[in-house]
Amino acid sequence: MASALLSAAFLSLPLCAQFDNLVTTDDGSTLLFQSRWRLAGSGDGNLPKIYRWDSHGFTTVFSAVNPGLISPPFATSPVITGDGTISGYLKYPGCSGSACSNTSYVPVLSGATLPSSIAPAISLQISRNGRYLAAGNTVLDRNTGTLQVVTAGGSGGNIPLPVGGRFGIGNNGGLLYLVLHQTFIVSTVDLVLSDRAATTIVNSSVVYTAAVSAAENRVVYEISGNTSLIGRQLWSYDMNSGQSTKLEDFDFETSIGVSQYQPTISNDGMRLVYRRKNPTSHAWEAVVHDYAAGTTTVLGQILASGGNFTITGDGKSAWIHGSDGRLVRIAIDTLAATDAGGRHAWVWQRVGAAVFGSYNHLFGGFPTGSGSGLPADLSVDLSGLACPLLNASTQELDIEIPWEISPGNFTLTLSNSSSPFESVLAVDVVDLAPTFERSGLPFDSNQPVIVVHQDFLSLVTQGNPVVAGETVHFYMTGLGDVQPRPATGRTSVPLPVASQRPLCSLVSVFPQSEIIAPVLFAGIAPGMIGIYQMDVTIPQGYPTSLATLECFDQSNSGLTGDYTTMNIVSGR
Repeated sequence: MASALLSAAFLSLPLCAQFDNLVTTDDGSTLLFQSRWRLAGSGDGNLPKIYRWDSHGFTTVFSAVNPGLISPPFATSPVITGDGTISGYLKYPGCSGSACSNTSYVPVLSGATLPSSIAPAISLQISRNGRYLAAGNTVLDRNTGTLQVVTAGGSGGNIPLPVGGRFGIGNNGGLLYLVLHQTFIVSTVDLVLSDRAATTIVNSSVVYTAAVSAAENRVVYEISGNTSLIGRQLWSYDMNSGQSTKLEDFDFETSIGVSQYQPTISNDGMRLVYRRKNPTSHAWEAVVHDYAAGTTTVLGQILASGGNFTITGDGKSAWIHGSDGRLVRIAIDTLAATDAGGRHAWVWQRVGAAVFGSYNHLFGGFPTGSGSGLPADLSVDLSGLACPLLNASTQELDIEIPWEISPGNFTLTLSNSSSPFESVLAVDVVDLAPTFERSGLPFDSNQPVIVVHQDFLSLVTQGNPVVAGETVHFYMTGLGDVQPRPATGRTSVPLPVASQRPLCSLVSVFPQSEIIAPVLFAGIAPGMIGIYQMDVTIPQGYPTSLATLECFDQSNSGLTGDYTTMNIVSGR
């Protein structure tokens, strides 16, 4: 019963991919994208890089070297023209200490240059025809060499805020920007195209993203829903008629201030690709809206992303990073797919104690192929020492840190034999670090600890609290060595008991008190690998309270441990 409860509690989803901010030429023959991947064997780190794909395969455009700066360098925001003759990205050079107060993004261009008079800015845009370059709110006409500084106009000295998806500037030099209006604590923004500044496309409390077609005949934008910040609406604005049309209205169940639809539009404004959640399966999918036909068609399921799809300028095809890990080009009229080569997996975050023998959760994208079993072409190691793969989904891969590893600094490497990329994380392995297993996403504000009632029949929840006098079962990682020690990747028939038990105490604010919570057992949970069970008795007569349970290891390296809060009642 305990294993079934744990299986349900461990389900999680990530929010990013590794073919991020995809941009492509008009014919789709060249791609640029941003990623923390490294090419296998390159020895690069996991800082954001810029890559290129064309008929020659994948090549590294820029990979930052980390010199140990507090704010390390990285690259972001790739851009490319329709014919591919001009491309570029923004580089953050990194900094430490007082130098960070004046460190700026640096535009890096191939095939064109920005005048030195243009100040560095946090945004970079290139029109599809290559005529216009924009850094922040300064626009360069490459044909005439003239510079235009876009101003918000009106009263109050408003500063224009450049906005845009992967194409926020049109072939006539129109730059999308926001004008902020603030009255006391209430504020709204106008979305405006600079060469039609008299036209307000939308006034809203917030605009999450916007994109303009190269022909400047259509702008698509994303705003909050009418009821709450977690609702999102996608709108299309016809620049010629001045009419707005709502395309989607969906509750994504998040108020994170980033685009959910991530729209990308063809040059003529007649086809739009964006992402949405399937209302039945809740899987992310890339869809294309055809304005001429009035239809919306699913192109394929994708992994949760930061722009892992894009439409070609000619509107004939789209690139997507599918949920099976493949990068494919899809012909929009026929839905025929062409594979760019390989299934690509990555890891972006690790959860669980970095202690030998412990179960760890890796979040990222892990294609499982046609079945639900472990992906056969994936492997994980810590500086060459293989880590057993225990469970897998398209979003989570669970491993065990080998018992054979010693404390120290290691590189966790995820390799995928069908991909030229590998994904890396730095891991500092220690002897002991008591850590509660939690459900939910690693970045959720509320991640309940996984704890089971004395009879193993139900999880402890707010509606099903702990009873004073009850012995409850917590699930943890990081309790270190056990006897007998099982083989790495295997369960043990004898019950492995932890060599050291955590020291736990209950802290209550009302009434204010702190008492020892006796640990009756600590060891590997029966039938499990790398998951410890710790049995704690809540003292008889403990007052009804919202209490904090603190569990620590007091070792020579200092005080390490974890804590959680739980509701305790005096009886039922």
